[in-house]
Amino acid sequence: MIRCVIEKGGHPANIYLNEAVPEILDCTIQNSQGYGVYLKGSFSSGSFSNNHFINNLKGAISISARAISSLQPQIFQPDGTNFIEIRGGPEDGLISSDSRWKNYGVPYKVNGTIYIQFSTLTLESGLTLLMGAQSGFEVGSQGGLIADGSSNMI
Repeated sequence: MIRCVIEKGGHPANIYLNEAVPEILDCTIQNSQGYGVYLKGSFSSGSFSNNHFINNLKGAISISARAISSLQPQIFQPDGTNFIEIRGGPEDGLISSDSRWKNYGVPYKVNGTIYIQFSTLTLESGLTLLMGAQSGFEVGSQGGLIADGSSNMI
């Protein structure tokens, strides 16, 4: 899909992708009763970029903690519904290779525990985290968390 309008979807999202991402470029993804896009599992990041998210009730994107570092730049309308949900927990929350969470200008809403083991998670300066109930970071064996807000508060 290139330069398409995808709108008025339902549960869980306008677009639900399970273990794959077809080419979705320069699309407008709007007015979902759920998420704009729900990404489950791994995906090919180069084929999902520069999409415009507007007024998706549950948030723009829902993605696992282990996959978020592969997300490419998107465009988020400042409408109060745009955030990126980061799913934690035993299935989605394990980070076991070095990762960077980029600042896309919208908050990350963390739901569940993010487990960091045998790797380092770096949070870019200026990133905003909204922590859900019973959510947090657990830094385990040989894990690290770098959150340096000295140039722009995290």
